[in-house]
Amino acid sequence: MNYKLVFVFSTASVLVQSSAYAFHGTTHQEITAKVAGYLGYDDPQTKALVAGNLGTDSGDWAVAKLRYEGTPVENIDAKLWNQAKTTTDGALKGLYGTNFLHFDHESFANGSAALRARLKLIMKALAAGKRGDALWYMGSSLHSIQDFFAHSNYVEKYSAATAGYKQALATITSTKLANYSSVKRYEDLFELKGADPKVKCAAGAVPTKGALTSGYWPDNVAAPGKCHHADMAKDDLGGEYHKAAVGAAKLFCYDFLLSVEGKIKEAYPANAQAWINYLKGKTARVGDAVDARWGQADVMRSGAVDAVYGRLALVRLEGGKDIVWVEATSTKPKTEAKPQPSETNEFSKDDRVAAPYSTRARFYPGKVTEKYGKLVRIQFDDGDRGWSTASRVYPIAEYLSCVSKSTAQACDQKFGLLNKPKGEENGASGPSIGDKGANP
Repeated sequence: MNYKLVFVFSTASVLVQSSAYAFHGTTHQEITAKVAGYLGYDDPQTKALVAGNLGTDSGDWAVAKLRYEGTPVENIDAKLWNQAKTTTDGALKGLYGTNFLHFDHESFANGSAALRARLKLIMKALAAGKRGDALWYMGSSLHSIQDFFAHSNYVEKYSAATAGYKQALATITSTKLANYSSVKRYEDLFELKGADPKVKCAAGAVPTKGALTSGYWPDNVAAPGKCHHADMAKDDLGGEYHKAAVGAAKLFCYDFLLSVEGKIKEAYPANAQAWINYLKGKTARVGDAVDARWGQADVMRSGAVDAVYGRLALVRLEGGKDIVWVEATSTKPKTEAKPQPSETNEFSKDDRVAAPYSTRARFYPGKVTEKYGKLVRIQFDDGDRGWSTASRVYPIAEYLSCVSKSTAQACDQKFGLLNKPKGEENGASGPSIGDKGANP
């Protein structure tokens, strides 16, 4: 395979990190660029994906972005994170706390959590018109996916279990990805579980059965019975499993980019293709409902494309009086208004109430934090929270008045039978506000 530097970046800082920590930079770059090209991303958008991919190896930005931009990563190993912040070892300071971004240190559950978090960030950035941020998060996600196959025993394990699997992966090309739907995906990278501590690994004896494992980096930090990064990595071009790891990475990166399109279709069913075209840098079309930048204040206003002239689009803004020429690839599809329920309920924010949780007839004190149609969201006094139909919620004074004259058990039974939504009179389960402890 001929690994060439596809893009030249003006900012050298994206070309960082020793190749010992991941696929070689050119391999990451080639996988990303070819998969993006196959799916129709334009050159500037592909460069943004590559920048996000290569930037993941710099460590610090990734942790800051994932932890502090509104969608925290669940279950980050606090001990490792604190070591990364306090250590005086320069090699560890930038890397040790971000092993989950590379699926090193057997950090499979945290790596999956990081992928889920970035998928949320992608959609949040896209909705805000921050396409560059969305592409950066996508590129970072692609880097993690690629590292999963370079740093774990996925290829060794499933090649041993399935005849011809290694060869099938090694022959995958980025120009025929749609033809490889029959190649088995044995793991869901969004839902990986924690590592099995009983799995042993050693140089020259990478396990081909049992649970997944991955190497520890730097090579002097592996626990007894575990592999160093160097024992496990398939980064080198001439390695036995390198081509299979690259093929698997292409396949799963293709799946990931399609999953982003799937999320877009869920969020914007009426004009999903316009959003997908916007993400990929495609030119707006006449008649597209769009949001375009207006004036020196950089305000986004809604309108429709009247004409396309080369790389420019003429947008007639809502009201019909104002028109503006903008870059045809910079218009953001108009955000669809979410349908609002027609029902309402009598509760107000901060009302003190008694409400059940799950479908059990036990009532707990709390307050209303939000109302939405026939539903109310409850913040319970013990910290749990969730949604319920308003007909299953009662003013706290009314419930306490009952308790003062009877027992809590009798009142729970009485209030649980009152005003049940249709279909629950005979014991059918009703709307749930979520098990306590879930904190939705």
